[in-house]
Amino acid sequence: MSFPTTQRYSSELLKNMWELSHIFFHMPINKTKWYAWRHIHTLPQSIARHWQLRELRFQLRQAYSNVPFYRQLLDKKGVHPDDVRSFDDIQKLPIINKGLMRKVPVSELVNKTLPLWAYNWTETSGSTGEPFRFPTSRPFYFYKHFGCPKRIARYYRLLSVGAIHTRTRTADVYVDRFLLWRGFSFGHISRKFRFADIRTVNRPRGRHFLHVPVSDVREHPTAVIEKLTKFQPDVVSGRVTTLIELAQRMNEFGTAPLNIPFITSVGEMTTEAQKNYLAKAFGAEVYDRYGLEELGDVAIECREHNGMHIHEESDIVEIVDDRDSPVSPGAPGRVVVTNLCNYSVPFIRYDTGDRGKILPGKCPCGIPARRLIIYGRLGAFLEVGGKKYQFPEFAAIVASFSDIILRSQVVKLPDNTIELRIIPARKVSEKDIQLITETFKKQLSLTPRIILVEKIPFNASGKTQFLRDEGRPI
Repeated sequence: MSFPTTQRYSSELLKNMWELSHIFFHMPINKTKWYAWRHIHTLPQSIARHWQLRELRFQLRQAYSNVPFYRQLLDKKGVHPDDVRSFDDIQKLPIINKGLMRKVPVSELVNKTLPLWAYNWTETSGSTGEPFRFPTSRPFYFYKHFGCPKRIARYYRLLSVGAIHTRTRTADVYVDRFLLWRGFSFGHISRKFRFADIRTVNRPRGRHFLHVPVSDVREHPTAVIEKLTKFQPDVVSGRVTTLIELAQRMNEFGTAPLNIPFITSVGEMTTEAQKNYLAKAFGAEVYDRYGLEELGDVAIECREHNGMHIHEESDIVEIVDDRDSPVSPGAPGRVVVTNLCNYSVPFIRYDTGDRGKILPGKCPCGIPARRLIIYGRLGAFLEVGGKKYQFPEFAAIVASFSDIILRSQVVKLPDNTIELRIIPARKVSEKDIQLITETFKKQLSLTPRIILVEKIPFNASGKTQFLRDEGRPI
C-alpha cells in the first residue's frame, strides 16, 4: 500500500476528527492519566487488573462497532461487549489466531472509521513456515515508519492526538523499561541514551538511534563493528542468532569488547551460554525481550533475569490449555495475548503460537508485574517415521545442554534420520556427545547424528530455522 500525500487526505482527516482522536487515545491527555499509564506495571495487581478490564471493555466496544470481523465473531459466539463485566468474563470471548485472520478479507479486519492512508502493511517472520501479512496502524507508527513528516504531525495535533515525537520517545523508553528499573531517569534515557537496532527494516527514530541491517552482519561484519564502535550505543537490540554471529566475527578479527552496557535479545529466547558469550564479546548485560510483529513488545526481563515482566498497561497475557481453558498457576500452556493499544486492527485473545507459563509469586526485584517464561514456538515440527516431533520437544532437550550448545539446528535428512548441528559454547568431549545422544534416545526415541559446525545460516530477519527438513515427506 502506498503512502499518499497529506493534502489529498486533509479534508478526510478533518471530517473524521472525532473518530480518530477518540479511537487512538480515548483517555484525555492529562498528567494524571498519563502518569497512571506509565506506572501501571509498577502498581499492585489489583490496580493493574482494574485498568486492563477498563481498557478491554473500551477495546471490545470499538471492535464490535467498527471492525466487521469482530462483530461477526462475537455474534456467532453469542457474546456482546457489555457481557464482559469482570476479568473472568474474558473466558467468554473466542480465541483467534493468524490462520483464522488469513481467511478474512482485509476490509473486515480494519477499523472502518479510519481513512485508508492510515494503514501500513507489515509481515511476520514466518518462523513456522507461515508468514502472516496484515495491515497495522498506531499514531507512533507514523514516526517509526515515515520519520514523522511535519505535515502529518501538524494534522494530528489538530486532532488532539498529541505530540507524536514525545510519545514515540516515551514508547522507546518503555520498550526498554528495565533501564528505569535500573535507576536511570526517564529524562536521562530520552536525552542521553543511544540505541542501536540490528533488524531488517529501518524505522528512523532520530540521531540517538542507529539502524544496522541484518544482511550487513552477514556480508559486511567489519563495517558493522566500525559503525558500533563509532556510534557507542548504550543499548543494542537484535535477535540472539544475529548477535552471536556478530560476536563470532569479532572473535575471529580479534576485536576487543565494545563495552556496550546493555543488550536486548528480541524474537528468540536466549540460553545461559548465549548470554555469557554475548556478555564477554560486548561487555554487556543481556536482557530477554518478548514480542511479536502483530502485537509489539509484550514483556522484558529485570536485572534478576528470572522471567520477563509483562507490559500490564498494554497487554493482557493468558496461559490456556488445548481446550482454551485457563491453566493452573505456574503451569505451561499456550500463550494468548490481548493488545489494549491497537484500535485500528485489534488483536483480542490472540493465540501467539508460543508455549510458555506465568511464574507464580513475586519477583525479588520488587516490580509487581507478572513474569512470563517462553518455551518456544508451537506448530513447527519434523515428521520422522510417520511420527510428528514438535518444536518444544527438541527445544527442551537442547536447552538442557545450554552449557555446551551455543547455537543449534535439528535437521531431518533425506534418509529419514535426524542430524543435530551444534555450534559449541565450549570444547565438547565424546562424553558430552554421548550424553546428548542418550537424552534424545530416552526422551524422543531418536538417535541423532551430532555434528559440530562453525556456522549455521540465519534467514533474512536474522532468525535461525531451528527445525529444518532436508528430506522428502514420508
